[in-house]
Amino acid sequence: MPEGKEGTYYGQCAELCGKNHAFMPIAVEVVTQDEFKTWIAEEKEKRLWPGSDAVCRSRSGDGRRQAVYASACALCHGANGEGGIGLAFAGTDFATKKEHLNEHIDVLVNGRAAMPNFKAQLTPRQIAAVITYERNAFGNDTGDLISPPTLTTTNKEGDSNVYCSCNP
Repeated sequence: MPEGKEGTYYGQCAELCGKNHAFMPIAVEVVTQDEFKTWIAEEKEKRLWPGSDAVCRSRSGDGRRQAVYASACALCHGANGEGGIGLAFAGTDFATKKEHLNEHIDVLVNGRAAMPNFKAQLTPRQIAAVITYERNAFGNDTGDLISPPTLTTTNKEGDSNVYCSCNP
């Protein structure tokens, strides 16, 4: 489609490869190349984690933070943060004290001792979701809200800090 012809175009399916094709209308939205590139990037992000914008803005994460924790962390750290093979998160200084937050991010991203790194297994959104969950679940109530892509934190007072422990 030549530039300058942006808009919505309507048509009718012309293939007779199945029943009801005579009743299949078509709508095509023609946009500029830049708009298309933006749309593609947004669609790719949605496929990584549907509804991720809501997850980043909400401390509860609609259960998705817990789902990432359950699939990536619970085997070693316990379903309720009680620990096991790995460190406990429930009520520990590591998961609740502000001075350990940067270390918390660094350990998840880069690993330490028996703890593997997760930078290749989890997206920045998932890393942020897991850390936010660990710091606000299991009776922990730090109020920390970690958000990608720079892994920033926001406390209960609304103050933000940037931790550049990983390259999203």
